[in-house]
Amino acid sequence: MHPVLRESLLEWYRQTPYSKPENFIFPSLKRSGKVPLSASIFVADYLRPAALAVGVLIPDGARFGFHNLRHSLSNWLVNKHKENPKTVQGILRHEKIQTTLDLYTEPDLDEMQKAQGAFLNEMGMTQRSSAIVG
Repeated sequence: MHPVLRESLLEWYRQTPYSKPENFIFPSLKRSGKVPLSASIFVADYLRPAALAVGVLIPDGARFGFHNLRHSLSNWLVNKHKENPKTVQGILRHEKIQTTLDLYTEPDLDEMQKAQGAFLNEMGMTQRSSAIVG
């Protein structure tokens, strides 16, 4: 576990009223820490409001939850951080690399445009300053 994640969890452990070994990390307050907080309640009460508060655009009626975070993580790690896809596969715990690459990772528009530009430059086509009139 990364030290930053470890420290964040330890800080949470120091704050939560349910810090006994038999309690869940994210407990149901209604059930006195004996059962985990349900994913749907966590998303509705905490995750979605936090995402909206920091400017994530979530259209009305659109689904948003942990699955979106998994896709975002995969995209960012593979496309922006250039992490080894096998590492990302392990983080997401996918049995097959195809799941990580084909279902969880989208093409990177910036990288696609960069690749197109490299090809066009190689072909001797330079950026034009005026619009093409047809």
